[in-house]
Amino acid sequence: MIRTLNKCLQHLTQAFAVGLVVFGLAFLVACSDDQDTRGTEAPSPTAASSGASIDAQPTQEAPAVTAVPTAAAAATATPTPSTPPLQVVATSNIVADWAAVIGGDRAEVFSLLPAGSDPHSFVPGARDVARVAEADVVLTVGLGLEADWLEDLVRNASADESKIIALGDGINPLEFSGADAHDDHMDEGGEDHGGMPIGRLLVGDGEEGNISVIDLETGEVDHGLFDVGSRAGRIYSTASGRYALAVSTDADMAHIFDGGIFLEAHGDHFDLTEGEMRKLALDLNGNRPVHLYAGDEWATIFYDGSGDVALVNEHELSELGDSYTPIRMNVGPQHGAAVPLEGDLFAISLKHPDYPDNPDARLPIGAEIRDLDGNVLHTAEGCDSLHGDAGNGHMAAFGCTGGVLVLEAHGGEYSHTFIAPEGVDEGFRFTSVWGYHGLDHFFALGSAVGLYVVDPEEEELELLIPATENLRPIQVQLGDGGETLLVVMSDGELRVYDAHDGRLQASKDDFLTTPVETGFWGRPHLATAPGAIFITDSVGGEVLQLDEHDLDVVRHWDVAGAPTKVAFVGIVGQGDEHEDHSDDSGHHGHDHGPMDPHFWFDPNRVKIAVGEIASQLSDLDPGNAEYYSQNAADYEVRLDELHSWIQEQVEVVPPQRRLLVTSHDTFAYFADVYGFEIIGLLIPSLAPEVEPSGEHIAGVVRVVREHNAPAVFSETTVSEKLPRAVARETGAVLVQLYADSLGKKDSAGGTYLGMVRTNVERIVGALR
Repeated sequence: MIRTLNKCLQHLTQAFAVGLVVFGLAFLVACSDDQDTRGTEAPSPTAASSGASIDAQPTQEAPAVTAVPTAAAAATATPTPSTPPLQVVATSNIVADWAAVIGGDRAEVFSLLPAGSDPHSFVPGARDVARVAEADVVLTVGLGLEADWLEDLVRNASADESKIIALGDGINPLEFSGADAHDDHMDEGGEDHGGMPIGRLLVGDGEEGNISVIDLETGEVDHGLFDVGSRAGRIYSTASGRYALAVSTDADMAHIFDGGIFLEAHGDHFDLTEGEMRKLALDLNGNRPVHLYAGDEWATIFYDGSGDVALVNEHELSELGDSYTPIRMNVGPQHGAAVPLEGDLFAISLKHPDYPDNPDARLPIGAEIRDLDGNVLHTAEGCDSLHGDAGNGHMAAFGCTGGVLVLEAHGGEYSHTFIAPEGVDEGFRFTSVWGYHGLDHFFALGSAVGLYVVDPEEEELELLIPATENLRPIQVQLGDGGETLLVVMSDGELRVYDAHDGRLQASKDDFLTTPVETGFWGRPHLATAPGAIFITDSVGGEVLQLDEHDLDVVRHWDVAGAPTKVAFVGIVGQGDEHEDHSDDSGHHGHDHGPMDPHFWFDPNRVKIAVGEIASQLSDLDPGNAEYYSQNAADYEVRLDELHSWIQEQVEVVPPQRRLLVTSHDTFAYFADVYGFEIIGLLIPSLAPEVEPSGEHIAGVVRVVREHNAPAVFSETTVSEKLPRAVARETGAVLVQLYADSLGKKDSAGGTYLGMVRTNVERIVGALR
């Protein structure tokens, strides 16, 4: 660090002598290598191109991935080390993979786009500017893919535009197909909601037995609108956002609220319905309801005093309303929990055999997987003092003394594992766990040790936020469709992490009244809605709305009493159709223009791009032209083999089942070459910079049903929230594909060849 600062100061002194413009470039280039880590090195040309793990697991079991020899291994020519290696920058990690193979030992390749990142929302950093300034050649996809940021990057780097090579210019590109479903629909009311969430907030008091309601459209607060008998222990909204469940433990009461704002299907579109919020007249009372859990289709209420579990099916609830009767089963009195799993299964805590005779044994000792009839399908013990529960669909995780218990149900097979962290004193407990449908890991909190990432596949616990004597995490929420992790610290600071890789994205403090209450009944609680984060301030008597990007306070409401628990009910995942997402913060939409840049899913067109890379490197390094040419020829053989292999695989899929419903317009080249039909896009290609409307999603649902499409395909760089909703609504299988970015280096999608083969195996496996 000292060496780097001295180096920067030397350039700073020089810069004042020659002028401010020269200073900017000199300082940037000198400092960037040590101070910024936005870019990633291209995959090593000698690394294996496929592996046993997939970066983001699909919601169905992935087929075995065939090992693919790297193309670089086939290169036989020997380079002439006459000059230093060429400095090659690629805007896409897919292009970087090709360049690393063709350049071999004669090129140092740098990918601006990190593995697993979305090129549409990518924002270059200082190190990227420096790399472009120093590059011998910059290889781009072109065809509008990098249009939002490449021009500024080249200008900031003062780069010669002649070294910017757009590989897509010569591949005979396709025009966008526009396979959008009902882009031109709006709800009949056509109202503009100004980009604000459409819905209401339920706010439970931490001291009194009432729930207040905030109308987000009008800003009005109905203080103490509902009397729930005692302070609300928990309030959670259901997956659709229409309903909320609350338990009032001390009053032996549980409640379901209809938020009154939802999208109602009418033929081929949805209409926005806005009615009164009301408490449903359902008999949900019982002996000490404590734990609630809202899953993807089912919600559960656990009654500690009796051991009853109420199972609430949201679809049936919406059809029957006040006449709905939840299913109940009894598993014995305990301080227990029930987590819904896929296939109408449930992971339910296992009572201590000494309870209730021994009051100290009220905490469970493990968990069981049960079906709707209460039959026990799998039992897992060894979770002392079980407390805290979460699920992601096929797995459920429970906090225990000394670790986390994870149960899995998949395809009629059941298993469990106990995961303990390293280097932690025995006797500590995890008391809270969080998960999200489709997210392949969990988060577990122990107040004495901190917040951990739970990786069931690797059977590892990794410390994300350590707890210290003066600062510890006290409240956690997963938001934005499971993409972000929000953590409230004991000093009131709010931190936002990427839920997939644990990177800190933003943090802010000074918006809660201090000192912050950290006890269970008064601590700040979180709720999320499209574009917004809500947090309660029981000490200040407020509820705050924060912007999801910069965490600035957008609105606040004074709420009588001690506002603590909070839940959002309303439209989930639907934004304002007229909202402009290309703002000054650098968050851009991804309108590519009329030509489709995703040509990498046609190996024949990739051969053209590979030839162009070899030609460009040969022009820069004529002495090794034969070397580049031979590497390209060897790689083209691999591409021909890949093309033939895809044709063979696709043959097993009946033509009438070759139907693709994808997150966005990425697979047109694949469909064109191999005889598939794209029948639905969840993100409209005609307006990709805005979030799709409810009408558009309804159109996709209708198309999937009409075609009886077997699968809906999500993408690793796009949120699974919308494809998961369509799959749930239609009964189609949800399968994840690599699209705009390679996976991590050692994954199945870590190279171009591995990515394409993995996709084909998953597509064929889902449609055959």
